[in-house]
Amino acid sequence: MELKGNRVGPLGFLLCLALMAVIAFATVGGCREGPDKLILGTAFAGWVAEDSGLPGEDSLKLTQALREALGIPVQVYAFDSQTELVRALGAGRADIAVLGPYAYVLAHDTVGARVILRSATAGWSGTPSQVIALASSRFTSVADLAGKLIGFVDPASPGGYLFPMAHLIRTGLGPSFDPALVVFLGSEDEVVRAVIDGRVAAGACPEGALARALASMPGVDDALVVITETPPVPGLTVAVRAGLDPALADRVKQAIQTTVGSGEGRLAWLALTGTGGVVEAQNADYDVIREMCDSLGIDVEVLAEQ
Repeated sequence: MELKGNRVGPLGFLLCLALMAVIAFATVGGCREGPDKLILGTAFAGWVAEDSGLPGEDSLKLTQALREALGIPVQVYAFDSQTELVRALGAGRADIAVLGPYAYVLAHDTVGARVILRSATAGWSGTPSQVIALASSRFTSVADLAGKLIGFVDPASPGGYLFPMAHLIRTGLGPSFDPALVVFLGSEDEVVRAVIDGRVAAGACPEGALARALASMPGVDDALVVITETPPVPGLTVAVRAGLDPALADRVKQAIQTTVGSGEGRLAWLALTGTGGVVEAQNADYDVIREMCDSLGIDVEVLAEQ
């Protein structure tokens, strides 16, 4: 006897297969707590081998330590440029990025990337610039430099021109400052010497340059004073893409902090980045870059590739 009501035709069979696939996804794939892997993108040299494009020894040490901390595989991918890395964050082709500070500003302002950490060495997580003058000049404020010749390192130097010039414009000289009163001297040491010799009324250089220059010029320690100092400028930055789950982003931050805090992870991070660790960062830390670009009329995308 044939039970016609139990027969299943070709269409019904296909519908059953589709239903089984949906059930399998809901009971297995749909319950995942996170992605199968995370892509860590960078455009800095040294993270992958030039000949094969495969992660180098230090990259493997770092990603293995991150995998152990996160419970999720982390794969390094090297992009050809900082702007390509920014586009990858926007397109979801990179989950985490190790990038320069200008590229981070571009990534945040164009594709919504979120900063989680920035590099730090010996407790310093940013570098300010200083504007110096002779103590005998009696200059006490930026306004005192109006109409005076000021020495800088060179037009492309962030700490020797871009940030101190923008800071001077914003804090007393104003946008009408005469460019003819700017002189480029070629090196940090030469800026210090020009101030001491009286060839310029004031000079700008990154913090630390003054101490290094004075070390080779005994007897002039008390001859110079710092008139003003820029806010610290962040260095190498770790950011995540806009769409990464905030809870997972926080786990990534904690994993990186733990990994680079000691042992093989710390040595690998030092070899890859030249920095000794990381500290927590906020988007507002990078306003100094936005203000500089605004004051000098510079496109941050241009700086990102330098």
